[in-house]
Amino acid sequence: MNTNRYAQGYIERGMAVVPVPDKLKRPVLSEWQNLRIKVEDVPHYFNGKPQNIGILVGEPSSGVVDVDLDVPEAVKLAGHFLPPTLTSGRASAPTSHRWYRSPGVKTAKWKISDVEMLVELRSTGCQTLVEPSVHPDGEPYVWNRKGETHIEEVSPEALLRMCRELATATLLTRHLPSVGGRHDYALAVAGYLLRPGRLNDESVLRLTVAAWRVAGADSREAVRDLEGIVRDTARNIGAGREVVGGPTLAQIAPGVPELLARWWGFERTASPGLASNYVVLPSPTPAPWPKLDKAAYHGLPGEMVEVMEPDTEADSVALFGNVLAVFGNVIGRGAYFKVGAGRHHLKLYVALVGETSKARKGTSWEQPRELIRAVDSYWEEERVMNGLSSGEGLIYPVRDRVTREDDDGGEVVVDEGAEDKRLLVQEPELASTLKVMRREGNTLSAVVRQAFDDARLQVMTRNNPMKATGAHISIIGHITMEELLRYLTETETANGFANRFQWLLVKRSKELAFGGEWHKVATEPLVGRLRQAVNFGKEAGEINWGQSAKGLWQEVYGPLSAGKPGLFGAVVGRAEAQVVRLASIYAVMDQSRTIEEEHLMAALAIWDYAEDSARYIFGDATGDAVADRIMLALKAKPGGLTRTQIRDLFGRNQRAERIDHALALLHRAGRVGMSDEETGGRPSERWFAT
Repeated sequence: MNTNRYAQGYIERGMAVVPVPDKLKRPVLSEWQNLRIKVEDVPHYFNGKPQNIGILVGEPSSGVVDVDLDVPEAVKLAGHFLPPTLTSGRASAPTSHRWYRSPGVKTAKWKISDVEMLVELRSTGCQTLVEPSVHPDGEPYVWNRKGETHIEEVSPEALLRMCRELATATLLTRHLPSVGGRHDYALAVAGYLLRPGRLNDESVLRLTVAAWRVAGADSREAVRDLEGIVRDTARNIGAGREVVGGPTLAQIAPGVPELLARWWGFERTASPGLASNYVVLPSPTPAPWPKLDKAAYHGLPGEMVEVMEPDTEADSVALFGNVLAVFGNVIGRGAYFKVGAGRHHLKLYVALVGETSKARKGTSWEQPRELIRAVDSYWEEERVMNGLSSGEGLIYPVRDRVTREDDDGGEVVVDEGAEDKRLLVQEPELASTLKVMRREGNTLSAVVRQAFDDARLQVMTRNNPMKATGAHISIIGHITMEELLRYLTETETANGFANRFQWLLVKRSKELAFGGEWHKVATEPLVGRLRQAVNFGKEAGEINWGQSAKGLWQEVYGPLSAGKPGLFGAVVGRAEAQVVRLASIYAVMDQSRTIEEEHLMAALAIWDYAEDSARYIFGDATGDAVADRIMLALKAKPGGLTRTQIRDLFGRNQRAERIDHALALLHRAGRVGMSDEETGGRPSERWFAT
């Protein structure tokens, strides 16, 4: 790359440039903000060797400024709020920087924490890397030559307002509930933003519709719902009627009201006479943190966890999740349990869910990995991979051999494929996977489901129709509870993606300031037993019910296979299959071809913990936003609510038929009851939480 030529070209176009060392993002020259390089000075600063080039934005470049979109949601929303203009960015995101001419505009930042920026308006005193610079990760910066080629001029006032609206829509998008609750969220957003002296109904509708659209939640019905909410909330506020607002929004999306108040300069307290107009519904009481039954500690898995526990801050449950998933994958397709005509090979999908990012989810992999490395170093080095981003990417490591016929009728190998079909995917950012699956055309969800079910994996693309048969894929993912609730969509709950995972709540077990003394533990006896179990598992064949477990299985099969209501029921809807796989793993690790009572008891202990985790995470939500709101209100009113009071919960924005449907759903689930009250005329219905 000829940095001299690029630098000279920028200067000739009226832009000020600054040299930046190769693959760095910031200049190192002192007082670089005051540097004004002329064309004849270029050879002095740009010597032809690899260097990056920054544009000094704002006053040095005649008012040319950069709107830096730091998150994918902002990039997608930009076209809704900012006018078309010249764009640039890294090759993977060539429109993440939008260039405008706005003399006099000041630098402004819209960030949600000290380290996470959403939108940044860069002006005087700032610089932005441009082509032919290279990002520290090796990705080049480019100008987007497929879009606009001119730099749009916008007044400072208008550009600041547009950027503020863009940041607001980005914030709303990032907190949009994925599993129910969107109606309540919209009510709270509208009630907060439409208060006197804030935004008008046209602006609020534009912000919410854009947020819903980018999140893929803009069905015709959803947009009509937003229109009704904004219209009626504005009318109710104008008439002094009750609406939900900031307090409810803070419950649904903690921190959002404070950010919006800071960005827009809203007053922090309600205006006199309006405070009573904001109704706060209580948060549901969470289920207790689950407890793991001691039955899980049976056999080799329990011994391995007991040996590891003293020298790690990881939760014991996280250790079990790793041990069982790792073992089930290492043995490949050597052991299986038959259900009807289908085979359940012993692969697990385990998701470790931390209440926070400090739950030590990642450290739970370290010790099991070291033990299995001593048994099967090839598997540990070659068959463990990171990242879930596309169906094609998941199929490729386990793809089939591809051949074609040459002109003489002979066989030509196009792709040798993967000889070893075992694959353990470690996904430390499962939230990123859930976000990727929202993208239109992404095939990952379907392939993940196929892999669990032992179906043939195939994605038909025009250029590369890959397929995989006999694949043996296991997944261990990490996610926080907040991320899970935000990004697990109704679609992935309904289509069975969620119930193929065991969602295990984990937290830090202890504080080890010096990291424990795992290096001093004599692991050789444990490794020897693990090697024997792995060798047995690779040749075990069919696993059957042992006599001692049959009675217990008959007893628990009905409750396991019975459907459960709400989101919780959808997430644990594959209970019997999960328990069979867990019990088979316990049996094989005992070098047994039959599942005995102790193996089933251990599997049930793990599964009970997974069910309790799902209940803790998803509560008693039904997945129906209207029903969940009614249920929350009824719990707060021991005396119950009349049909009129239930209707008023929604500011009269819900049709009677929709409320009827929600009440019927709750009644079928045994969650509510109803009695008739005499009123001297037509009896009145009063509904209660049961």
